[in-house]
Amino acid sequence: MPTPNGIAFFPGEKKILISCTDAAKPNWYEYDIKGDSLTNGKLFYSTNGVTNGKNGPDGLKIDNNGNVFAAGPGGIWIFNIDGKLLGKLLLPDAVSNCALSADEKTLFITNGSLVLKFKMRD
Repeated sequence: MPTPNGIAFFPGEKKILISCTDAAKPNWYEYDIKGDSLTNGKLFYSTNGVTNGKNGPDGLKIDNNGNVFAAGPGGIWIFNIDGKLLGKLLLPDAVSNCALSADEKTLFITNGSLVLKFKMRD
């Protein structure tokens, strides 16, 4: 992977998700964790060809249900545990990272020079 960036464990810590910010491979990759090694690497989701954003895949978080909240072109991309895109939070400036509150009801987002607070549905 030329430019790894964001990294997060799926629930159970047997799989890991890594974002790649390389312009030629703007993707998220999933790996199995076997001891001290990462194996069975595969494409989780690609933003190749997406031109509406100001940055590529970046920081990410995974909730207790395996839903992924990932900084990407144009905002926060939201996936289920299988890599299906559920939706996007479109934002005006480049997004570099996000964090979930302890109860996972609030998402904090770094957006340009701002830190945004997004209240999620109960």
